[in-house]
Amino acid sequence: ACQKRGVIFSTRVSIDGVGDMHNLVRNVPRGFDKANETIQAMREMQGRYRFNFGVSTTIFSMNLRDAENILAWARKEKLDIVFNMIRFTEPMLGNTGLEQTQKPVGPDEERMRQFFLDRVRMDPLMDGQNYIYMHYADMIANGYHRLAPCPFQSQGIMLNPDGGLFFCENSDAIGNVLETDPGELYFRQASQAHRDEVRDKKCPTCLSPCQMNVAAVKQVVPYVKFLVRATNEKRKAGRAS
Repeated sequence: ACQKRGVIFSTRVSIDGVGDMHNLVRNVPRGFDKANETIQAMREMQGRYRFNFGVSTTIFSMNLRDAENILAWARKEKLDIVFNMIRFTEPMLGNTGLEQTQKPVGPDEERMRQFFLDRVRMDPLMDGQNYIYMHYADMIANGYHRLAPCPFQSQGIMLNPDGGLFFCENSDAIGNVLETDPGELYFRQASQAHRDEVRDKKCPTCLSPCQMNVAAVKQVVPYVKFLVRATNEKRKAGRAS
């Protein structure tokens, strides 16, 4: 359906470690083997349909020390990979109960920051994912104060398959578009009051990378600043080597 309408579909398989580490995180017997089977099936499907495909890894306390192994494995398999930093939000992810046990702290937190900085230093400058990696490194360094632009403040919404409408991943559902006109849901007084609450209480420390590149390319100054900083990081890495 996407191909017929000229829509480029994108999907990724989640990989939480290489081999037994993935199985341990997922608590699924042969989980890594099953993920590999899915990867091979998706690659075969790409021969018949046009879509973007890769793998993704969310880094947290349990698999942090396997991050370099995951990167090496993805490169060996010639798979496009993106890394995400674990974040906690109840409305969309339902995982705030894990924060005390799964968030890297102390030396592990710095190790994670260095991992993201290394991606900025080593990966191609114009790789859009580097903008997000710099965002993660900045937030770890500054005590989790968001500096990066967010498209959901002015350009986006989130829609669940069941029709649930959200301002963003930190927002509660404001209604269902299958039951009520989305414009009416969005501009209701109660909805706008909730939006203001999210903006004031959640946005300042939000880690979410969702559609961040969309916001960046529409705001020239933040992106130019990133390019300058990324170039400097690459120079530092060059001098160190």
